[in-house]
Amino acid sequence: MKTKHIPALVTLLAGAVAALLMWLWKVDFFTFTRNLLIVLVIFYILGLVIKYILDRNFKDMEDEVKEEGEDATGEETGEEPTQENVDTEDEKAPGEEEQ
Repeated sequence: MKTKHIPALVTLLAGAVAALLMWLWKVDFFTFTRNLLIVLVIFYILGLVIKYILDRNFKDMEDEVKEEGEDATGEETGEEPTQENVDTEDEKAPGEEEQ
């Protein structure tokens, strides 16, 4: 899963909400910029934490799916391939001719 943009999205969303609320409450400019900076830093850090958690969990899920897929196909399990698993397209039945 692509989680590269999560911190930026969380930060921008929080900044937009904070800016809108402070604008509606008619907060003076210095307080507005100071509060907005604090909100942006806090939510950027929160976005990084969310990204880390998602990356770690999706990596575990991908590893489990990969292991299950290898076991189901018979690959990477240490088993020798059986006659049913061997590709026999090139072999021709006796008496069969090419046209």
